[in-house]
Amino acid sequence: MKRILTLLAASCMAVSAFGQAYEFRYNGAADVIFSYPPRGSGGRAFVHDMGNVLTINYEGDFTNGVKIGNSFWVANNGTLNTLSDAGIGTSIIENSEGWNRVLQVKGNTDAKAIVSTNAIQSGLWSHELGYYGALAGGMVGTRSNHPFSIITNQTAKVTILPNGNMGVGTSNPLAKLSVDGNILAKEIKIKTDVNVPDYVFEPDYDLKSLAEIESYIKANKHLPEVPSAKQIRADGMDVVAMNLLLLKKVEEMTLHLIEKDKVINRMMERLEKLESAK
Repeated sequence: MKRILTLLAASCMAVSAFGQAYEFRYNGAADVIFSYPPRGSGGRAFVHDMGNVLTINYEGDFTNGVKIGNSFWVANNGTLNTLSDAGIGTSIIENSEGWNRVLQVKGNTDAKAIVSTNAIQSGLWSHELGYYGALAGGMVGTRSNHPFSIITNQTAKVTILPNGNMGVGTSNPLAKLSVDGNILAKEIKIKTDVNVPDYVFEPDYDLKSLAEIESYIKANKHLPEVPSAKQIRADGMDVVAMNLLLLKKVEEMTLHLIEKDKVINRMMERLEKLESAK
C-alpha cells in the first residue's frame, strides 16, 4: 500500500486553480494529504495513527468535518448528522408509515438503545424471551438504580421509583400507586385479605344497644370504630377498611331494625287483640 501511495503521489502534479495550488500527496510517513484551496485549506485526510488506528480527518484539519454520501456527516466536535433514515444492525429500515426520520437498532433476538451519563443509564429494550423480570416484548426505563419519569411539556407527569412505587402528578409516591389529582374509572375492583364482617350475624356477636351507641355519639361526635374527621384529615382514609367498616355498621343497623320490627309486630298483635275484645 505504501508503495502504491508513493507512486500516486509521484504521479500527481501541482496545477493552478483560480491562482492557487491544490494537491493530493503522501508525505512518505503516515499521512495522505488532500488540499484544494477553493474549497478550503484541506489537510491530513488519512493517517495511520498510534495504536494501529486509521484516522480520517486527522485532528480536524477539514474544519467542517467528514461527509459520507449526500446525507451523513460527522462534525469535528463529534456530532453525527444524517438527512435520511439510519439503521444499526440492519440495512432494511422499517418505515411503512412514512415517518420523516427513523432510527432502527436491530438484533437477532434482542436489542437495546442506551442513553447514559457517568452514573445513570436509561434506554429502550426489545427482547424475544423477556428480561429484567419483564415479559417478552418492549421495555423502557432505567438500567441503573434511579427513578424513571415520563415528561410532557418539560414537566414530569409520571414517576416510577426504584422500589416500584409509581406517582401520577407526584415525584414522591409513597405507595405502589400515588395519584395527586382525580381518578376517573369505569370500574374498580379491590382484592383484599381483610375479613368481611359477616361475623356480625353470629349468635355470640356483642351487638351494642342503641342506648350505648347514643351515649358514645354524644361523647365523641362520631360512630364507634369509625375514625373522626380530624383523624381522616391527618392520616387520610383507607378505602377498603372504610368500606368494610361501613358494611359492618349497615349489618349492625339491620339487626337493630329486625329487632325493632319484632317489637312493632308484637305491639300490633296486642293492639289487635285489644281492638277485638271491645
